[in-house]
Amino acid sequence: MAQSLRQEKSPKKLLKDLFDLKKISRPLFIPLIYRYASRVSKMPPEAMVKDPVALSRSLIMAQELFEYDAIVSNYDPYLELCNPGRSLGWAQKDVLNGFLARKRKSCVTGRTLESFDEIGHLPAIYEAITHVCEIVGREVPVIGVMNSPVTLVRMVTEEKYDSWGGHREELREALNDAQAFVLDYIKTCCNHRVDAIWLIEEDWTFITPEDLEWLKPIYNTFWNVTRYYDVKSVMGFHDYEPGMVDHYFDLGADAVFLGGYRAGEIPLPRVAEWVEKYGKPVGLGCPYPETLEDNDRLSDLVDFTKDLGYGVFLSTCHEVPLNTSIDLINAIMERVKG
Repeated sequence: MAQSLRQEKSPKKLLKDLFDLKKISRPLFIPLIYRYASRVSKMPPEAMVKDPVALSRSLIMAQELFEYDAIVSNYDPYLELCNPGRSLGWAQKDVLNGFLARKRKSCVTGRTLESFDEIGHLPAIYEAITHVCEIVGREVPVIGVMNSPVTLVRMVTEEKYDSWGGHREELREALNDAQAFVLDYIKTCCNHRVDAIWLIEEDWTFITPEDLEWLKPIYNTFWNVTRYYDVKSVMGFHDYEPGMVDHYFDLGADAVFLGGYRAGEIPLPRVAEWVEKYGKPVGLGCPYPETLEDNDRLSDLVDFTKDLGYGVFLSTCHEVPLNTSIDLINAIMERVKG
């Protein structure tokens, strides 16, 4: 009976154990489910992402269906650019039009932006976070997700600058605006009592170690807020140089997630070294078991995480696509809980 009770630890307690680097009975799986939740609630995704009641209901229904370990508030790489308000005045409307025209493929979603209707509304996200925290927040962790200043500025300037090293003064105003905007978003999420903040880092292939030293003070302002509220922080990388990953831990977040297409290139023994060396959890994007190769990689990830026993969690490499089979998500959950 005592053993059975130990196995019934809530996702909320499992997440706390993860960040405390305690032994956990099984890997945590936190899929990047956002628009996909509309499939569970059987409504158009374009309507769901703009309706706080529908969004919160859909996110809760998806978590209850698959029984994964945390709810992410959104996973929208364009959310803040479409809702800039008083900040981000340098992000002209034609930036998003340009994304549509050239069919920009996001490293975050793994797909192209087809229409403005795909993009959610910030006020709806804020309100949905409140609803989700109030309804399931006692047992299920809620993670407030937002694009980082680097992601926002990079998207707007990617056609102009291949690298940032020689353009720091030109970029400073834009980064400062984005920093203020993201800081307000973080405070709002923390006031809504989320368990963690997750910053989307889309493309870091152009970032050098010198850039990291320049960017570190920006991120420190975010961690000052999350520590004040006792909220954990995650930096979620989607395109990066595997050889640069060690530097990412120095930016000060409580955990680092490595997703995107590069996730399969990460040697698992190296992950164990990072957890031990930096004393922080590492998240890894895992594939859907559609092919023999992907099935083997998923098995290796789950076995590795179970054998290590602490400090590693699993997610999807990108936001879960709308056409993903429900059976594939269930298959991952069965592996994780088996």
